[in-house]
Amino acid sequence: MEKVAALADTMAQAASDFLDALSPEQRSAGTLPFDDEDERRRWFYTPTPRAGLRLGDLAPRQQQKVWQLMATGLSERGYNYASLLTGMENVVDRSSNFPDRTYGDLPGTRLRDPANYFVAVFGTPGDESGWSWRIGGHHLSLHYTVRDGLVYPTPAFFGAEPARSLLPGGVGLRPLAAEEDAARELLALLSPEQLERAVIAPVPPTDIVQTNRPQVEDGAMPPIGGPGPGGERLRTALGLTPDLDDMVRYTLTPKGLPAGAMDAAQRDALARLVRVYLDHLPDEIVDGYSPLLEPDSLQELHFAWAGSSEREAPHYYRVQSDDLLIEYDCTQNDANHTHSVLRNPRGDFGTDPLTLHYAESHHHP
Repeated sequence: MEKVAALADTMAQAASDFLDALSPEQRSAGTLPFDDEDERRRWFYTPTPRAGLRLGDLAPRQQQKVWQLMATGLSERGYNYASLLTGMENVVDRSSNFPDRTYGDLPGTRLRDPANYFVAVFGTPGDESGWSWRIGGHHLSLHYTVRDGLVYPTPAFFGAEPARSLLPGGVGLRPLAAEEDAARELLALLSPEQLERAVIAPVPPTDIVQTNRPQVEDGAMPPIGGPGPGGERLRTALGLTPDLDDMVRYTLTPKGLPAGAMDAAQRDALARLVRVYLDHLPDEIVDGYSPLLEPDSLQELHFAWAGSSEREAPHYYRVQSDDLLIEYDCTQNDANHTHSVLRNPRGDFGTDPLTLHYAESHHHP
């Protein structure tokens, strides 16, 4: 608890330093009410403008303050990861033939730009009753809620477009390699009988099933139709049908193979997969997740896979328990476009489940 409280103080200081570096007008735009639940829970992983301050509209030293704040919420490995994913916007710009479009309706911008990430602080940094901060743009969406000396780090989204690209000498760059490879390692350890339980659908969904819902929802379905790389054209290419959609529908009762039906080596592989996602975060936060990987709790984790087991073919997986949800999808752009997210079904955005239940039960429009 003391280490987490110290991290909360470090975050508060970094957020205050960032706000102090702003002009009054910038500070007004970058500071939002903590009790604005709708805005605080609104998040995207698409190239969509959002509330707050755009990095490209900040001076270099102000941008540095943003990165310093981000560094408090990530491990060294996670920080390197975030830096790489934001920089990939220039790779996407080239692969999409340098589209002559603005970012939303923002004048003087371009659609694919590492500067198209927005930062916002909700409430007053250090306020014991609660405050939060977020940084988001295309394929990076980080949310930290700080309350009573605790730090809640979800949802935490990391994506890569392209998932695979070439470097000189024929070297391949795979930003989400660990997320894919750790899952495949587990899949390869399963017996045919276990695979029958673990593989919940022969065709993967077009995206992570919960997408950017503000709360994890029972019964959530994959996105169906619409434009864009995950729209109707992809559904047609994958051969998706309503029956296949239903196979990957999210349910509170987890689908797939439970860790309790795995042997020791398989459970170790499942724990390694979860740790890949925790590896993005500071040790102080990771320590709070360690009970989920203890033998009794680990038994409750379920692993579900959809799609082909062949490399570079469309695939999806999910790791789920009452307090943990990991989703990973690589289907778009000929399975060269990856989305991944770490969530807490009962505690995203620092939600206390009992408080949320009470608020919903007594809400009057």
